[in-house]
Amino acid sequence: MLSITTLAHRTTLPIRRVQYVCDHRIVPGIEATSQGFGKARTFTPYEAVCVATAAHLLHAGCIRKVTAAAMAYLCKPGGTPKRPVRPPLEGVWQLRPVQIQIGDGAFVRVNSRPEPGPWQPLARTGHVLQAFWLPAILFTIQLDAIAAAVRADAAFLEV
Repeated sequence: MLSITTLAHRTTLPIRRVQYVCDHRIVPGIEATSQGFGKARTFTPYEAVCVATAAHLLHAGCIRKVTAAAMAYLCKPGGTPKRPVRPPLEGVWQLRPVQIQIGDGAFVRVNSRPEPGPWQPLARTGHVLQAFWLPAILFTIQLDAIAAAVRADAAFLEV
């Protein structure tokens, strides 16, 4: 398990930015509080990568609404209780190289192969993806770099 302080240190993010991601529940499934008074908040490796990804987006200037929508798409499981579907980020966060791209604050794609993945709408915004669309503003997240920073210590991998 990884604490907020360790996560912030390994990813070179300000502690306050990591706390903000947790306190405001920007990543689905991350609890806003710790396991009890006086106990530090801890994360599994997957949760740590999700929190660090959201914190990096915010730190780079992506607005909260877009960051929350991107993390909801990337981290929230889909499907039904009988046939659950793994979230996109869970399936690729350990691969190399992996990029997540957010285009114009309305579309997201995960690139884990030589060719880019398809653009998907972040939310039900009514935005329609036109043929041959290219984003004017593009946030690119090097997920493998974030995952490598989170996994900095070999003992962490064994937990």
